[in-house]
Amino acid sequence: MVKNNILIINKIFFIEIVFRKLKTFRFINQKNASFKTLKPQTYFIKQTILQYKKLPHYQNNKFLERLLLHFTS
Repeated sequence: MVKNNILIINKIFFIEIVFRKLKTFRFINQKNASFKTLKPQTYFIKQTILQYKKLPHYQNNKFLERLLLHFTS
């Protein structure tokens, strides 16, 4: 129970770190978003995701896989 709560808190904290670098959630889904403004943010996000994937309890995390796929495509 406690371990699950810690993982949930970690995931929430991770999402907050990632999305704090973006202006809004809607900005990610805009199809005509300017890549000039997105590039530094996506680089930061990809690096953060890759760092999280090195942690033992995040190695096979489907959420991180989908998020990484979203920012690499």
